[in-house]
Amino acid sequence: MDKVAVPTNPGRLINAVASIGYDPEVALCDLIDNCLDADATFVRVVLGRESQDENGQADTVREYIIADNGIGMNRDTLINAFTLGTERDYAPHSLGKFGIGLKSAGLSLGREIVVLTQQNGDALCAKLSLAHVEQSGKYQIDLGGIPEEYSSHWSDHRFEGDCTVLLIRDLHDGQPGYAKFIEYLRRYCSVVYHRFMDREEKPLRIEIEGGELVPFDPLWLNEAGQNGSLGDPGEWDGRTVRRLLEEAPISLGDGSVAKIAATHLVHPPTFGKAQQREIREKYAVDHDPYTRRPRHGFYVYRNDRVIALAERFYGIVGNQVPNWAFRARLMFDESADDVLSLDVKKRHCQLPRQVRNHLKAMISTRVTWSADAWKAAGKREKNQQRASKDEIANESIAKTPVSSLNYSPGADLQDDASIAEKNKRQEDISAETVSAIQDTKVASSESLDELAEKRNVVASVEGLKANAMWLPYPSVKLGKAETVVNKAHSWVAEAYSAAEIEPRITVVLHHLFTILARAELEVRSIPYQDLNQDQTDRIFDRFRKKASAFGEELAEDLAKALTDISGADEDDV
Repeated sequence: MDKVAVPTNPGRLINAVASIGYDPEVALCDLIDNCLDADATFVRVVLGRESQDENGQADTVREYIIADNGIGMNRDTLINAFTLGTERDYAPHSLGKFGIGLKSAGLSLGREIVVLTQQNGDALCAKLSLAHVEQSGKYQIDLGGIPEEYSSHWSDHRFEGDCTVLLIRDLHDGQPGYAKFIEYLRRYCSVVYHRFMDREEKPLRIEIEGGELVPFDPLWLNEAGQNGSLGDPGEWDGRTVRRLLEEAPISLGDGSVAKIAATHLVHPPTFGKAQQREIREKYAVDHDPYTRRPRHGFYVYRNDRVIALAERFYGIVGNQVPNWAFRARLMFDESADDVLSLDVKKRHCQLPRQVRNHLKAMISTRVTWSADAWKAAGKREKNQQRASKDEIANESIAKTPVSSLNYSPGADLQDDASIAEKNKRQEDISAETVSAIQDTKVASSESLDELAEKRNVVASVEGLKANAMWLPYPSVKLGKAETVVNKAHSWVAEAYSAAEIEPRITVVLHHLFTILARAELEVRSIPYQDLNQDQTDRIFDRFRKKASAFGEELAEDLAKALTDISGADEDDV
């Protein structure tokens, strides 16, 4: 058989390379990798700003500039850099892999790549234009000295001595918003390159739009090392990062070995409402505010560079809120590339089934510990919030005159007979309320008196006859007016649940039931002239039943409204 040359369409080929599917931050990091492979210790990223004032939209990115103080390039290395599938021997621990990063990442962002570089005093410029390749049908670059067109870019962004300045221009549509993307890119690169920035020998510096990055270890290993292992999840204080798994080897097959470690971060609600947002941002607990992607799970490192963030490996780590504090890392070098099926973007890898099962066996118990610790901290915080909100609400009501049984508006009880009649009616109401309580822990006047003494005015019980929402309870012994609230009633339960995070909602609810109960107590216990007590009792009994039934019907809608008011968030649990 004869060998026959197959025609190649360079325009279609280069468009295919440009369409691999990079997110902008991933493409930029692929280009920054080239700087590190060129021994750079300082990388500067600049994003040109495209004003969108006329469209009434947020400004977007106009161009991308990446400058580094690496070894620069000569004519041969420039040509090699633009070659598709560069043939080269990568040094050990190099970040390169397939030899198409400059082309695939650069052209995924824009239709023109310009490289300005200097090595040993010789400055050169190379330009690849996608439009030219499509029009000419030839894969060519412009190569020579730095033309006037790019002289300002060269003078503005170059470093002294050997260096390289990369320009990505003629950007594709759909570029990200300028301000928000810069904030996200800084956060992203601080994680991806944190081990390079933290190294003792020739630490890497990265500057993005004038702001120098601070390395961010997603596992907070130094803090975890100082605080020790997690221990009993139920005893964790919610405020300290703990170690879940010391660094340990895991076999990947074919002689390749990775290293795995795991930590447990903090429970932000434990720090209180005022600090919670700050703590979430500090430790990156919950979803990323830009991408809305979760940030818990595995961080995968290849040659010390993070290539995958928050990988959960097919459910080894769950996506539920209690898993948000779990962090692990899987570290390997280039010897494991083939075993893990590393993709062109160096962003995803696939664990062979045997390796995944081994990893699951090593880590599943730690994932469970982490989730249990989060739940225990959330439960403890809820209990503290509940106690706190009850204190605040009761203190608020205790400052009003309604807490005293001697408060008798609209009646002048001067004679002994009227006072005795009032006391007798209050004792009868007390007995009726005690008999109506279905909560065995509180179904006695002694228990209610004890609660009245401790909590002043409101006592919660699990059940009242006829499913009443509230009942008045005059503690004759203490001279205090108390309200019994039925937490088993659906509306009451939903309303107080919505108030778990916001004490002011509890104040409103406590006052609501107290006013209703106090109004009933006044009318039923004070011997007003020309007012029949039996009729009054029947009116309030009917009112309570109607209100309680109405509350059952509206429980779902009213609870949702209260949730919206309180700003409670399931993520706070």
